[in-house]
Amino acid sequence: MQKIMMKNILIWSISLAFCSTLWAQKIEKEVRIESSEVNEAARKMVQNVFPKSKIYWVLETNQDGKTIEAKLKYDRTPYSIEFQLDGELIDIEKEVKFKEIASAKRSLIQSTFVRDFKKYAIQKVQVQYTDSQITLDQLKVEDGVKSEFISGYEITVFGKTADSHASYEYAFDEEGILKGRLKVLNDNSDNLFY
Repeated sequence: MQKIMMKNILIWSISLAFCSTLWAQKIEKEVRIESSEVNEAARKMVQNVFPKSKIYWVLETNQDGKTIEAKLKYDRTPYSIEFQLDGELIDIEKEVKFKEIASAKRSLIQSTFVRDFKKYAIQKVQVQYTDSQITLDQLKVEDGVKSEFISGYEITVFGKTADSHASYEYAFDEEGILKGRLKVLNDNSDNLFY
């Protein structure tokens, strides 16, 4: 009897662990902060590169901890520049249109959405730059940043399945291969800042 009970507990535990990875959730809270609350090095880096842009600073708290983000528009394109609290650059995200992603990568990404949903609508696409070789100045080049600097894509999708509908945030690598998917619990819209 005790062996059967232990076996059932083991099966239940494994099932619970498996399901929790399938249904990972993004819990995020963004709070606007004053520039005086931002690490000086991070603040100066962004202000020097984007002197004419209005910069909004945000303290972001999520399941991984706290970070600081500079949100701004340059040449009508939204940027999000994320830093550790100590001012270390984490990544730079530039909002783009889905059709701007190279065709082969775009097809691979779309196949993920077709597999996951009955219907879907892409809400936001961001190109991510985390390579230490990229600088904020290079992002401002008129011809755009060379694809060799792209480290991935973050895409927010509203998807419908047979029994539910919700927003999800997908992370893809630079080749368009799925890295992760999180269900968005609270949708913080960047539009609030522009």
